[in-house]
Amino acid sequence: MNKLYIFITVILLIGSSSIYSQEESFFGGTHENKNYLYGDLGFGIVNLAGSLRFNYERQIFKKNAINLTARTGLGYWFDWTAYGIQVPLGVQAIFFKSTSHLELGIGGLWYTNLAENKNETYTLFNFGYRYQKPGGKFIFRANAEYFGSYLMPIISFGASF
Repeated sequence: MNKLYIFITVILLIGSSSIYSQEESFFGGTHENKNYLYGDLGFGIVNLAGSLRFNYERQIFKKNAINLTARTGLGYWFDWTAYGIQVPLGVQAIFFKSTSHLELGIGGLWYTNLAENKNETYTLFNFGYRYQKPGGKFIFRANAEYFGSYLMPIISFGASF
């Protein structure tokens, strides 16, 4: 009787570990990456400004060809007279199932101007192109962000995991 309990316990443990595995789903498909980490480089043409940021996104909803992510980041910005730290926080909508995606986002951008010792917050809108194969790890983004009176083109490279 004792051996039967041990045998059943071992079978249940092995079965549950394959159900909760992250590499392969229970139904034979592959694990979909839900975390995105990328760095971006922004450059302002009119005001000769720039930014360098590292961002993290997490998938919060996915249905058919729509993927919603929550995004945050930390970066450095500069122009001819000032420099500082910036923190974006927002929600992104990524459309289409193929390797080429349309990306639209809204959120906030907090930044501090270290030269003038002041903090400001703006509403942040972003839109652009995202290259990422379904289930692939490599991410390329060519976007534009609008905040305050600035429109800043941005190039990003990163990975999903």
